Amino acid sequence: MLTQSRLSPRIHRFTRAGDRVRLVVIDGPDRGATLVVTAEMSRIGTGPDAVLALTDPSVSRAHAEVRWTGRFVEVVDLGSKNGTFAGDVRVHRADLFSGGELRIGNTTLKLVPDDVALDPQESTATHSGALVAGSKVMRQLFTLLDQLAASDVSVLIDGETGVGKELVAEEIHRRSKRAAKPFVVVDCGAVADELIESTLFGHVRGAFTGATADRTGMFGDADGGTVFIDEVGELPLDLQPALLRVLDRRMIRPVGATAFRPIDIRVVAATHRDLGERIDAGSFREDLYYRLAVVRIAVPALRERRDDIPLLVRHFLRDAPLAVDDATMARLVDYDWPGNVRELRNAIEGAVAMSPGDTLVVGELGRKRHSAPKLDHEQLSFRDAKAAAVEAFERRYLGELVARHDTLAAAADASGMDRKHLRVLLARHGLRER
Repeated sequence: MLTQSRLSPRIHRFTRAGDRVRLVVIDGPDRGATLVVTAEMSRIGTGPDAVLALTDPSVSRAHAEVRWTGRFVEVVDLGSKNGTFAGDVRVHRADLFSGGELRIGNTTLKLVPDDVALDPQESTATHSGALVAGSKVMRQLFTLLDQLAASDVSVLIDGETGVGKELVAEEIHRRSKRAAKPFVVVDCGAVADELIESTLFGHVRGAFTGATADRTGMFGDADGGTVFIDEVGELPLDLQPALLRVLDRRMIRPVGATAFRPIDIRVVAATHRDLGERIDAGSFREDLYYRLAVVRIAVPALRERRDDIPLLVRHFLRDAPLAVDDATMARLVDYDWPGNVRELRNAIEGAVAMSPGDTLVVGELGRKRHSAPKLDHEQLSFRDAKAAAVEAFERRYLGELVARHDTLAAAADASGMDRKHLRVLLARHGLRER
């Protein structure tokens, strides 16, 4: 069972000598067993003096020893019968780095960070690309993004729906050496299960009915750049080995193809679900989790950083010459925003459309919001007044709808609308699908 905390901001790294690391058994009879690796030599084996005692009969009593040097784990084989392997190479001594795997007998171990919360310095900036924030926790996150952009490791972003996980992923890409290459978004919750393999990895002509031409797929489209896998917890279990292959070998095989082809990508994934619960339920592979979460950060909910709300409100009003009085701002700050930044943005956009004067007028907040600022009917014809009321209702309804649901498909089901029609309405009102 996973026990990682969701403190924010949180980043797991292998760059400081004081950090602890952990070897986790990801395959074999003792799957889930762990060893915190320290500066002292720790023995792995089946014997009574092993610090990590395994039950795998193919593992020697004194199989190998490991120690943490501050930059990597030193591995020393102790003359084991079946050998110690780093990747596919049998070794007598090896240096194991971030995300590396060790195989002893029929047991595979992976090197992952121990659950250590760091306290990075606060950035002086209040903007980072499309991210806007002034709270301490977010300005610390801005600093972490700089560190992440300098490497090429896989990143897992945790956070509730609407907090801006995609914007964080975009910032990691924008600041990285891959910035000039594509940033491709894969939404696992928005693609039908029967199409997701072809959508991700492409297909060859004739692979299935309707495959009239070769298709590169989203991973192929991102070659040289970054793939952002949103809601990775929704990836079907039978496709998770294919994603493992991409992370391990950087190779994909289109549907219907007979050969793999290399691909150069960085993977950033996001989820609002507890992947530990999914692993326990058998719907998400633990080894995939550790490959995705070489670095894991959490984006806090808006209610946990209310200091950001005034800054965000003014940012969303940057193109609207409207003032915000103290009472209105206090209401916005006091509200819990279950839909987070997305809900706030939609509320402000709706209020801008319905504010009759030069001051922002915000109706009721939350799902019970039905009223809107009154229109000056004396200055409008019946037809124009009706059109304005319908437009205001649509914007308000759609804004709340997308804030409440994780995917376009879920929003369409809840509203009783066809997905294509919902997408057209969202585009008409300038609202984002997610």
